[in-house]
Amino acid sequence: MDREDLALLGPALDSFLAEFADVAIAPTRKLIAAYLRGQLGPLERKSVMPMAREAGIAPRTLQELLSLHRWNEELLIDTLQRHVWRAHGGGGARAPHRQTRCPQKGGGSPGGGRRPSGGPGPPRNCVLLLHLGFSDGDFNCILDNSVYLPKSWTDSPARRESAGIPASVRYRTRPQTALDLLDRAAANGLRFGWVHFGIEYASDPQFLKDLGGRGYRYVAPRPTLRDGDRAFGGPGPWISNPEGGASQEPLLRAAKAGEDCGNAFDQRRREIGLDHFEVRTYRSLQRHLALSTASLLFLEERARRSGPRRDRPAVKSRAL
Repeated sequence: MDREDLALLGPALDSFLAEFADVAIAPTRKLIAAYLRGQLGPLERKSVMPMAREAGIAPRTLQELLSLHRWNEELLIDTLQRHVWRAHGGGGARAPHRQTRCPQKGGGSPGGGRRPSGGPGPPRNCVLLLHLGFSDGDFNCILDNSVYLPKSWTDSPARRESAGIPASVRYRTRPQTALDLLDRAAANGLRFGWVHFGIEYASDPQFLKDLGGRGYRYVAPRPTLRDGDRAFGGPGPWISNPEGGASQEPLLRAAKAGEDCGNAFDQRRREIGLDHFEVRTYRSLQRHLALSTASLLFLEERARRSGPRRDRPAVKSRAL
């Protein structure tokens, strides 16, 4: 959004944030509002320093919103999830899982390390983020996020101390983390007809079994089979529950909805600069992700009010 659009939406953003009033005291809520406005506005780089300057706030003050201020980022996500279910939930809701590789300078951000960037070229220093999405018709948003911490982080006392990683945070595989995110959403009342995920998860039989045990229908790209492997879900480019008996049409609709949600998320995250974080502690990164989730939800709800996606004008943003 450009500055004029953002100013016009000011009352709507204030109304949106009023639902999260229990998350923080009034002075901190003003900083939260400034952070969201920075992400929704036209800045090219949406890290703390340029957002603080745009808002007329000392950069250190906005940095301390992530690191020192007393507010409850967990309650923000719980409140957001209940809002999504009340406003947009229904029998057709789907839960796409996404991964984001965020290139980082240096190795100080929690979870940072050299790994494939997801595209051509050599491995890069990245932080891997895991996201639980929500899709229902043309409405797509993010419900929750997690930072993937490899064992090189969870098993290193020095790294844990420098990043402030709580003792309760232990190593979890990516499929285990995906289940954790689903379980939290279920505890907040969300119900999904389908779960959609990438090929990295589709080759994990225990993950597929755990999904089925929780009562979820799933769909994912079919991994390349090795000799002796069993093909789940019958022929075709997609896999699904082996005992589900679903016809091809609803399976393909679920797969397409998952891909559409992923594409929408990739567009929106660039608009708000979700990848633009420059933090050194685990809590600061978790708080940035929580605030980004709120920005994404507000942006999607405003876009939905503008009519069907194919008729919407392009969002005015210079975000990378």
